[in-house]
Amino acid sequence: MPAREQRRRSGERMKSIAFGLVILTAIGAAAARAETFTIVDAPGAGKTSGTGTTLLGVNTVGTAFGYYLDKQSNYHGFLRTPDGTFTTFTVDGEDTEVNAINDSNVTAGSFFSIDAISSIGFLRSVHGKITPFDPKNAPIVFPNAMNSSGAVAGTYYRTNDKPFAFLWQKKGKLLTFGAPGAFGTFASGVNDSGTLAGPWFDHKNIAHGYVLGADGTFTTFDAPGGGMEGADGTYVNAINASGATAGRVANNIDNNTAFVRDAGGTITEFEAPDAGFGSEQGTVANAMDDAGDITGTYLDNQSVAHGFLRTPDGTITAFDPPGSVMTESLAVSSTGVVAGYFQDRKGVSHGFLGTP
Repeated sequence: MPAREQRRRSGERMKSIAFGLVILTAIGAAAARAETFTIVDAPGAGKTSGTGTTLLGVNTVGTAFGYYLDKQSNYHGFLRTPDGTFTTFTVDGEDTEVNAINDSNVTAGSFFSIDAISSIGFLRSVHGKITPFDPKNAPIVFPNAMNSSGAVAGTYYRTNDKPFAFLWQKKGKLLTFGAPGAFGTFASGVNDSGTLAGPWFDHKNIAHGYVLGADGTFTTFDAPGGGMEGADGTYVNAINASGATAGRVANNIDNNTAFVRDAGGTITEFEAPDAGFGSEQGTVANAMDDAGDITGTYLDNQSVAHGFLRTPDGTITAFDPPGSVMTESLAVSSTGVVAGYFQDRKGVSHGFLGTP
């Protein structure tokens, strides 16, 4: 979910139940990843608490994207090419976030009304042309992911605040989707085959994972150990080319365990070695590349956030950029570059790229 959607749904915590073969992995001690960090501060970003730069991802060719808050706390989208050149913009002069990119440097995001009550999605070409879109004339639209063909996956809300998943393709072709019997459905990712993935919520507000194939095949699943109260359940945050998904499952005390589910349905749960076990603690998988590398965030027993990378063999390495007091790792490219943001002691956010 993009930043504002995460804040909108901040009362929901990731938790779940399950079926299928489950494997639980743990590592004795977290390795310190030998990382070369590039700090990303967008021009015009504020330098006081609550402002700064949030880097949401990076593509294979090295273009990073996200948003920054200026000193007045206004939102602006940005792109940063590998040579350090920034492009910053707002759509229609409104608060703007860039939430997704493909390897052709086509981007998608949202721009918001002045009161931040409504939002419209947009597609931005490599030449800067903006194409707004709002599925079903929805008042709230959150693009979340994009595949190589430029198809955009995300979530829109109708006036009754019920969320639906969407896939917006070239020439305006639109797929909208609500899981059977769901109170709400989100799309967190889409791969090049056109397969959607994300969480859906039942009428008790419990989350379940799903995969929706391009042929319409719908698969729902629950990872083990989730709670049975509102906002518990299985949250899918990513899908890769093979159809594997990753995310988190929360129990009834709001503790998170990360998971990866392969295309055959086998679920492997894992925890960062230093992750705490308590409310608002644990491990969250945020992104996964096509090789199966997973990055995310874990909260230790002091509820301090750190980044991690998990390789397909189950090895977990932890990292924090210099000067950070908390780290959110949000993306990993196929070249192994991790991306996210951290906060310094003054509460200012800075983006980072971590190269092994």
